[in-house]
Amino acid sequence: GKLGTKEEIFKTAAEEADLQYQSQRLDLVLNIKNSWYDLYLVDKSLEIYHEYYDLLKDFVDAAAVKYATGEGIQAAVLKAQVEHASIQARIKELNRRRSNLQSALNRLRNQQGNIAPLTAIDSSGFAVNLQDAQAQALADRPEVAAIQSRKQRIGLENELAGKNYWPDFTLQATYISVEDKNTMATDAGKDAWSLMVGLNIPLWQAPRNAERERTIAAQNAEEARLQDLKIQIRENINDLIFRQASTHETIVLYKNELLPQAENSLASALAAYRAGRIGFLELLDAERMLLQLRLSFINEQVNYQKTVAALERAVGKRYE
Repeated sequence: GKLGTKEEIFKTAAEEADLQYQSQRLDLVLNIKNSWYDLYLVDKSLEIYHEYYDLLKDFVDAAAVKYATGEGIQAAVLKAQVEHASIQARIKELNRRRSNLQSALNRLRNQQGNIAPLTAIDSSGFAVNLQDAQAQALADRPEVAAIQSRKQRIGLENELAGKNYWPDFTLQATYISVEDKNTMATDAGKDAWSLMVGLNIPLWQAPRNAERERTIAAQNAEEARLQDLKIQIRENINDLIFRQASTHETIVLYKNELLPQAENSLASALAAYRAGRIGFLELLDAERMLLQLRLSFINEQVNYQKTVAALERAVGKRYE
């Protein structure tokens, strides 16, 4: 009857609210992960800049000694000093950014206190089957289930609107307890029952017709939303899997080729500088090249982890 249908509507509405909560919770987890990776990027950048800063200090001292003994030029000393000061400013900027990231991360986690520097993240690759990932996402994503639940609720509302064409019957029984039983009238003083029957006939059909039309239109709209969401999920997962694979290839390129080549180049430049075959500025360029490659490598690692986190959010599965 109508009461049973109304109860089912309330149940599906509660289920829909729970699914929306699950979706928001998954978004929060993704935001926390991204904040952790941003913090890691700052921590590793600070580590690299501090190493470069200490090395530059030695370079500045060496350039000053060479200039004092007539073996170097003043431009080299000034260049090293400017580079040293710019790195110092960059370190201060990163420290401010770290403080802001730490505060934001603590708010997301509803916690307080300092967060220790992050030292390492796993950037090992793994294969993801596109069809399996898309199928799992369509089966497990709470956003999909929420629209399906909403469609079910609207269908029940349509069913209820159809039942509203029916007459409403009411049946009421009342038991009357008589306290004063000492009376002379026939059957007086006896407890009694009262029975009332009512019939409500829906004469005006326009509101009911409008409700049926509304629910039908709403169901069609939700079906369109569902199909659009499924397309978005498939395209998003396809893009994330491509980015995950390509970013990992870039990480491997840095590890196996770019960084070793830059380290060898710096070692050769340092040996040539000590032998007097190149000037200080050439040595500084080699060191700066290694610095930029190390920073880019860390940035690629973070991009990879963020892509994996987004893929886990999109699929609804954790990839170890």
